[in-house]
Amino acid sequence: MSSYNNDKSKLTYFDPDSEAIEPVQLEEPADEVQHTLAELPTKQSKKRPFKRWLAVALVLLLVAVGVESFLLIAQSFQQHWVLGSLWTAALGLLVALLLVFVVREAWLLRRLKQRWQQQQKPSPDRLLAGLKHPDLKVAWQQIDQYYWSDEERIERFELDIVSRVDQQAQRLISKRSAEAAALVAVSPSSVADMVLLLWRSQRMMTDIARCYGIELGYWSRVRLWRQVLTNLAYAGISELAVDFGAQWLSAELMTKLSARAGQGLGAGLLTARLGYQVMNLSRPIPFKYCKRPGYGRLQKDLLRQLSQVVPSIYKRRSSTESR
Repeated sequence: MSSYNNDKSKLTYFDPDSEAIEPVQLEEPADEVQHTLAELPTKQSKKRPFKRWLAVALVLLLVAVGVESFLLIAQSFQQHWVLGSLWTAALGLLVALLLVFVVREAWLLRRLKQRWQQQQKPSPDRLLAGLKHPDLKVAWQQIDQYYWSDEERIERFELDIVSRVDQQAQRLISKRSAEAAALVAVSPSSVADMVLLLWRSQRMMTDIARCYGIELGYWSRVRLWRQVLTNLAYAGISELAVDFGAQWLSAELMTKLSARAGQGLGAGLLTARLGYQVMNLSRPIPFKYCKRPGYGRLQKDLLRQLSQVVPSIYKRRSSTESR
């Protein structure tokens, strides 16, 4: 107990006449923190009981369907061999088509995940094969120099090769956004607006992914939608302000537009924002040396398109204002 009090007094009080003592630098438990952070994804990646029970239910359902199909074929053969053969051929064809669908979807989803992994460690030679543009491959062979470093090769690859695909994707985004803005502006109901917006966004997503050499299946499209919406949800307020810009989201512009034109403009801008997110996720490398696409020119294109569809795009001035 006395030793504890002595240690406590040494830590608490300071004698100015005593010799200076070098401060002891405490080691920060960085290794423990990193170890704890490394264990978090492992703990979070454990399957939940709900998913386990869902998997068990699906397996039982498949077993029940298989047993029912076997009994159906056996009963059909008892009635007549022709009927049994027809049922066997039909079910066999159905199972084969289902297997082809599952394998194709798994392959397309795997390719999409590989593209996201390649964005972390880009290699121009591997990325060229994934883009599926023979003309760009020839152009890169003419540009590439053996004395370039890895960073220089990535820089030139983005500026000279990927930027060309970006221009094609931006033209698609501008086109689909203008179509969505025009369709929503002339749409009679809000339900039709939602259907049209979803339809145009779906087509735009497929076209943009195809520009970068990605073919989307059902599950890969669902995964891409999920990632796009996640990115939009986690975008900060400052990023939204920069993306949309105070120029065309200002109160002055919105008060000048008519109701239908304002809805069309909002639908077009939302479609464009979705398109740019798909563009970011489909690119072989993230934006680093190329400038991210903006919305300034897109706004002018949308307003010009709306002026052709909606004659009274701007609100009419009241009689008091005209006087």
